[in-house]
Amino acid sequence: MNILLRVERESGGQPIELGNGQITGFSYINTSPADFFAKAYNVVHSIQIRGEIPLRLLPPVEQEADNSNTLYTWALTEYRPDNDYYRSVTVRIVRYEKTIREVKFTHA
Repeated sequence: MNILLRVERESGGQPIELGNGQITGFSYINTSPADFFAKAYNVVHSIQIRGEIPLRLLPPVEQEADNSNTLYTWALTEYRPDNDYYRSVTVRIVRYEKTIREVKFTHA
């Protein structure tokens, strides 16, 4: 079983892709209201990803830059409406070259 992570910018650019045993596990939590007859307008989703990521395998922040850690750079980005803050995150579980489960966050 292999866990793959892909982080994409909404404005395009080079995505962050991790796999090949670098991601060791993840947990997905979906919390919905206790009243199941009501519409679920306040659903909360969260994901926690665990793994070992060598810094040399991450793509650079800019094309001509050194091999900086873009995952941490994105995690420490301060929110402003004009910057590239939100990303699309996809976690896929693959077994024998077949996708078993896929979780996608469109505004992570």
